[in-house]
Amino acid sequence: MNPKSHRNIEKGRNYGQKFPLELSKSKKHSRLKTKLTIGFVFILASFVLPTCQSSQTKSPFSDLKVTEVEADHLWEQKCAACHGVDGTPNESLPTKPRKLRGFGLKMGFLFGGDKMREGIYKTIRDGKNQTMPSFKEELSEAEIRALVKRIERF
Repeated sequence: MNPKSHRNIEKGRNYGQKFPLELSKSKKHSRLKTKLTIGFVFILASFVLPTCQSSQTKSPFSDLKVTEVEADHLWEQKCAACHGVDGTPNESLPTKPRKLRGFGLKMGFLFGGDKMREGIYKTIRDGKNQTMPSFKEELSEAEIRALVKRIERF
């Protein structure tokens, strides 16, 4: 082996080509860039797609026929005895009701939580266990949806 070719090997060059070690570093870098790009695209899509969907399909909670004042009045009549006027439950009851104060933020109402709204709607309409009564005979669909929006304001 002549001394010139030995120096080229030490520098990582063999007749102008990179060594496999250098190749693997560039492949790793390329793979990392690809993974980061794909991750970024997925994150971006997770923010953009719900916005597109929400503009295409109208939420049943967006167009209410019951005013906020009427919803407040319904809340005081039907819900406040157990859940409190401000969403803090009545501690004197044998079975403690769910605390609803701050519920809107906790459960994702601010981020298009129609699934959560539907769950609460069904609970008010159908009741839950023996502790939460059903209101389907007493309240209209619009009134129940207004109560869901009322819970969102806590």
